[in-house]
Amino acid sequence: MSPAISVGPGKQGEPLRAATRWRAFRRWGRLQSAAGFSPLSCEPCETCGGRTEVRRRLKRYLQKWRVLDLRAKTKSSEIVWERAVFPVEYCFLRQDSFGKDNPMPSLLQLLSQFANVFQSQLFPAMEEALGPLSGTHQKFAKTLGMLELDGFVMIQHGRGRPAHDRGAIARAFVAKAIWNLPTTRAILDRLQSDAVMRRMCGWESAAVIPDETVFSRAFAEFAHNEFGQRVHAALIEKTQGERLIGHISRDASAIEGREKPTPKPKPEPTVDVSPAKPKQRRKAGELKPLEQMKRTERQASGRMTLPEMIAELPRACDVGCKTNSAGHKSSWVGYKLHLDVADGQIPITCLLPSASLHDSQAAIPLAEMTAQRVTNLYDLMDKGYESIHIEQHSEKLGHVPIIDRQKRNADSVEMAPHQAARFRERMSVERVYARLKDEFGGQTVRVRGAAKVMAHLMFGILALTVDQLLRLSPAT
Repeated sequence: MSPAISVGPGKQGEPLRAATRWRAFRRWGRLQSAAGFSPLSCEPCETCGGRTEVRRRLKRYLQKWRVLDLRAKTKSSEIVWERAVFPVEYCFLRQDSFGKDNPMPSLLQLLSQFANVFQSQLFPAMEEALGPLSGTHQKFAKTLGMLELDGFVMIQHGRGRPAHDRGAIARAFVAKAIWNLPTTRAILDRLQSDAVMRRMCGWESAAVIPDETVFSRAFAEFAHNEFGQRVHAALIEKTQGERLIGHISRDASAIEGREKPTPKPKPEPTVDVSPAKPKQRRKAGELKPLEQMKRTERQASGRMTLPEMIAELPRACDVGCKTNSAGHKSSWVGYKLHLDVADGQIPITCLLPSASLHDSQAAIPLAEMTAQRVTNLYDLMDKGYESIHIEQHSEKLGHVPIIDRQKRNADSVEMAPHQAARFRERMSVERVYARLKDEFGGQTVRVRGAAKVMAHLMFGILALTVDQLLRLSPAT
């Protein structure tokens, strides 16, 4: 696609020098964007005031050589960068300017162009400015380029001392998940010794890194505002919204917590001295009250909204028990993570209720969340989701449910050959759980409370999702 600049008339040799300088500025801008810095704008940059000065020099240079007429080409004096690569270019465009005039490329084109620009242009520039980049540093840069965390950070304005940059702290928590560091103290020690990671997060020197207490308060804000859930939802909408997904694999996994289980309230004994009343029968055509239904039946009745379904699920830490594939029971104290995973081992939606909640009671809310984000054809579930209400709800969404049947009376129900072939794709969700716990901090939960545990897991899910998306890109 042709670039959005025009070289005006001038003396001999001026357009060539202007184009060379333009490529240098564009290379610098991509480096800053992939490193996670805030985009260029007319407002003073809250992360680093020096980048605003660079923008002013660039603006004066372009006006001097008449390369770009800012007032004629743009509506709000915003530089229109060349449409080169979607994930990098999006960091320089305003939110309102990305719409119908900029068509969404396909997932394969997006990832292919994304890999090309990183390997051919961005990584050499970053190595020249920051030093040698390891494979993990390159993965970190790609993750920051696709997540665009600065657009989801809440900035507080008011009296008093300015707050620390929450965007830099969020990038540090993503680095903690990528490097699989167990504690916040570990990521702070790594930031002190790793200059490349520190500058990619947004701190030029080790002296300006916030204290561990600031990280703790920022993490509490991320958990309260559901920062990770919002970033993940936007990433799935951008990369999977236009994709037709074949299979959604649904399963749950134990998450061990470092807290005591919440005691369940005991019902108070009541003595009813009133005479027994005869049980009233429902009239013909009268709906059964929600209070008399089981949870799965209430969810499938169509009289509950998705927020009501999620709010009804218990979230307190308690004891969970599960039977493994060998038939042995195991128990843990903590929570249970429910995931919907698409083909390609890409997490789509997730929930974190109590450990004692049965898998089937979170299936319908999870299916509703997934249906709002992507379009899929088949729902793959194991024996724990065998329920007529779950099957009917999946068919109501236009999906084909394939659920493994439990063995009853020493008789097992065999799947049809075509269903058995599709059901083997359900192993993708098992692989996602294995990678999340082994490579992205799923087993090192050091926080308490459902909201903070979910925030910790979401940073790992974000890193895992980007890693799986980049694996889909062709090798360059």
